[in-house]
Amino acid sequence: MDWAEYEEAKRCRGLDQDLDPVEEPVSEVEKQNYYNRNGIEAKDIIRAIYQYYGSDLSSWEAACIYNIIKYLMRYKYKGNAKKDLDKLIVNVNWLKKEI
Repeated sequence: MDWAEYEEAKRCRGLDQDLDPVEEPVSEVEKQNYYNRNGIEAKDIIRAIYQYYGSDLSSWEAACIYNIIKYLMRYKYKGNAKKDLDKLIVNVNWLKKEI
């Protein structure tokens, strides 16, 4: 999602503030241990990267970065390390093509 899409989503929802969630996850589906290392969650890293780059990222670049972080954080803990690392490499290569 680029900045314009983010702002449009806020407008469509009638929100005057950011879309960042303020509530804690309520189910195990929303809070997986393999996306949380020492209290740092993948979604927080992704949000920080998006806030840093803002509209400088295309939607495709943002998706690749999201997947890279996701696979990097979970590869040792979800159960199929080689498959997750292969997916990480695919996303890095897709991101490299955008440069």
